[in-house]
Amino acid sequence: MKIYWGTFWSMVSAVVASAVLAGCFFWMMAVTAADDVHPHCGRDFRAEAWLASREGVWGRHLAQYPGYEPPGPLEVCQEAAGNPHVVNNLGKGQIHLPYLHDAEKRLSLAHEYLHWAFRHHPVARNEIWIEDMARVLALGEEER
Repeated sequence: MKIYWGTFWSMVSAVVASAVLAGCFFWMMAVTAADDVHPHCGRDFRAEAWLASREGVWGRHLAQYPGYEPPGPLEVCQEAAGNPHVVNNLGKGQIHLPYLHDAEKRLSLAHEYLHWAFRHHPVARNEIWIEDMARVLALGEEER
């Protein structure tokens, strides 16, 4: 396969630009990307079941906060590496997690769940609030 030098650099530039943007504006890309399709989702059904078992209790607690939208079923995808994140995959939420131990995994699931549940509200971009609320939901810590 032949590739022309100009084509090569335009492809590299697009990849580098995407990586830079992902690093700088991760929250915006993760929360609002409507066309972010991840076709190779290695589903973590155990994590999905745990998340589904918590949704009712969490929903009742979060209903008091402006901007909360019950997210419905979320897919949890096991990644080989990387940072936990949530994406909009053709209108359906997907939480992508690297391998984590149970407490870390529950905290990350709650954290990404909150980003998705508040995706249309500014609080979704408030990492301090999201992390504090994730600790309340997943670890039972006192609310500040």
